[in-house]
Amino acid sequence: MRAVPATLLATAGLAAMAIAGCAHPVRFATFDDAKASASGRGVPVLVDFYADWCGPCQRFASAVETDESLREALRRVAFVSVDSEKGDGEALAETYEVSSYPNFVLMNADGRVIDRWAGFGDVDDFLASLDRAAADPTTVEDKFARFEHAPTAELAERLARIASARSAHAEAVRYWREAERLDPATAGSHVFEIFRHTYAGLDKDEFTIDDVRAAADAAFGNDRIDADVRVEVALSMAELAEKRSDPALATPYLAPALALVDANPGTAGGERSRTALRIAKALLVDADPDAAVAIKRASLPEGWRDAPDQLNDFAWWCFEHATNLEEAEALSRRGVELAQPGAQRAMILDTVAEICNLRGDCGEAIELITRAISEDPENPHYSRQLDRFRAELARKEGGSSVL
Repeated sequence: MRAVPATLLATAGLAAMAIAGCAHPVRFATFDDAKASASGRGVPVLVDFYADWCGPCQRFASAVETDESLREALRRVAFVSVDSEKGDGEALAETYEVSSYPNFVLMNADGRVIDRWAGFGDVDDFLASLDRAAADPTTVEDKFARFEHAPTAELAERLARIASARSAHAEAVRYWREAERLDPATAGSHVFEIFRHTYAGLDKDEFTIDDVRAAADAAFGNDRIDADVRVEVALSMAELAEKRSDPALATPYLAPALALVDANPGTAGGERSRTALRIAKALLVDADPDAAVAIKRASLPEGWRDAPDQLNDFAWWCFEHATNLEEAEALSRRGVELAQPGAQRAMILDTVAEICNLRGDCGEAIELITRAISEDPENPHYSRQLDRFRAELARKEGGSSVL
């Protein structure tokens, strides 16, 4: 069993819970229940904002049920999980500026944020994040004020992580850069975080294409950065190049990234990374979508044509790349036939609907997404899709009538 970090047990009154902690539930039923318990026990509230479709959220939920070190740590806070896309969870997620999942917010019993972080890799990383957050139980507002009065690199890094979890990209970049300015020995150590947030902030007009390219160059050209991270930069630039129909955004990175994968067999993702880079090269450098489809198809496991999830994944890939759409529609329709009723079938119906809509058949897309709603009526995504398809059909018909 993993040991719970010592500083976690010694912070914010948590040491007093070390013996009695097991008397408290691992997870409270509601946010209000968690706040009430936190107030009575003198401990912080930890909110796990999640979404049903989020893979890392599902892994975290599984770990909560099975990992005793994690369960022990969670008993020493008032822990609650909130579905960010259903019921009261939507408003609560909006209040706490949650837009990525899982998103963990540590707060006091009054609901004022102490710290926060996003994502779930493994239990040890999570416990380290909780340990770090609990080590300074002052509110975020206090931390900002403290930084203004006496800035340190450590506090700048903490504020950058908090901004990152809020998807406040420009703010995160600013504090990562401040951390490096305040501690020149760390210069270059945050280049990937800076790239990641510069890239994400492009869609919010917080950064320009030139900013993204400069951040990519700084990260990709930094020999201190692991090969797998540099490969991720190359793949991100390939995605941007495809979105912007500008292959030049990706070409400086694809061939060197392929060489990195070949030279580092242990690169995270391994063959998946090599396949993704080869596909990107076929699409963006060679302008050969048929070759890209062939590479993608060859990477699929044996029996994929009889597995609904595999059929859906391939069809969705074709949709995302706007290629091979006729086969993609046929395969995803086969996936619908093979899928289990309910959430799985609804997900694949959504894929078929997107493909039909992309091919210009908005009416068929509406029929398909209506079927998805009947399969999974509790999922708000499909209702939003229905509204979008109806609006697109109305625009299309309105344009036709004018002509």
